[in-house]
Amino acid sequence: MKRNLICIIVILIVTAMVFSSCGVYNGALLNQMMWKLESAVSAKTQILDRASVHGKLNGNGNGVQFFGAVLVEGIAEEEIRQIIEQLSDEYEEVNYAKQSGNEIQLRHLEHRKPRFSYSSFAENKQYYMIYFIESEHPYANPMDLSGH
Repeated sequence: MKRNLICIIVILIVTAMVFSSCGVYNGALLNQMMWKLESAVSAKTQILDRASVHGKLNGNGNGVQFFGAVLVEGIAEEEIRQIIEQLSDEYEEVNYAKQSGNEIQLRHLEHRKPRFSYSSFAENKQYYMIYFIESEHPYANPMDLSGH
């Protein structure tokens, strides 16, 4: 009886470790994706802030989705389009939107709401968010509980 209890406890601990490591792995994968975005953007302009999240972002069902964004100021839309074109092969979707506050409002973010921490928005300046969405990354670990 005591041996069975110990086996059950060991199995539960190992299972918990496996599932928790999936989130860490997908977080590291998101960091790599953010690094690519930040490298492309920082070559053209200064990044004011960044925000990212992974897990179930929208829709129903299972699957890990990734979102990453950088906040920039005073960059021409033509330069943003060049950045997007440069990154279009890296991500499922790369786009930009005008940004006037901390909240990120996108249709892709139904279940999670990342925010920018930057708080010095000036009314006379133009801010843009350059972002990516990745919903079927080939190396994402589907056992991550945040995707369910």
